[in-house]
Amino acid sequence: MTVNSYDFAFARKKELKRKILLIVCIFLLTMICLQLIFHFFLSPVLILSSSMKPGLVKNAALFILPLAPDRPDFFSTENLNRGDIVRVEAPEKNQLNFFEKVLEVSVAMLTFQRVHPFTVLPSGCPPTALFRLIGLPGDILYIDDYVVYIKKAGTSHFLTEFELSSADYNILIDNFPAMWDRAMGAPGKMPPITLGKDEYFVLCDNRISAFDSRLFGPVRASEISGKALFQYYPFTDIKKLY
Repeated sequence: MTVNSYDFAFARKKELKRKILLIVCIFLLTMICLQLIFHFFLSPVLILSSSMKPGLVKNAALFILPLAPDRPDFFSTENLNRGDIVRVEAPEKNQLNFFEKVLEVSVAMLTFQRVHPFTVLPSGCPPTALFRLIGLPGDILYIDDYVVYIKKAGTSHFLTEFELSSADYNILIDNFPAMWDRAMGAPGKMPPITLGKDEYFVLCDNRISAFDSRLFGPVRASEISGKALFQYYPFTDIKKLY
């Protein structure tokens, strides 16, 4: 028969409870700090599709700077530049309380953003979607052969998206499947549209296989929740994205 000393030593039992309580408090404090960091300063995101090829491949992981219209200058959507990679949030069907948000962030982080236990989304929607910011408020733009031509507010000439962008990027437009009907899916041509005061036009770099502003229209600043800063995985391709 083995006798456990903790059954007879009150001081040891008290010390054990103190250690367990300390570990629980450290764990909760760590989760709260992570929640604050990921919500306000830096958020990890996993690329779940090939919509941003060729620049970003499926299963790459990025850090996103959270943005909102009412946040201080550095974190405001007013500081977005043409060519930035932005995060547009899918509409959630449910609202999470604080502890659910903490567990949501923790599980998502430990599973590399593959599991989101509490987030309920419309069928087929990923938790987040990344796009290239092409059109800014006041722009007049049209699309020809998958390339965007833009006339900025106050100017008289159209220039291509590449001439106006602050970022250097490529787009994928020539990887059509055999017998593909180009009239299907996201169109390669679009007549001129004028963006309103709070409207942004976002596209995927993979122009032939994407769901973007060509189909759902412009987005508003309140729908843009972040800006990609850098890719940290795969480790062989760490790079800045802004």
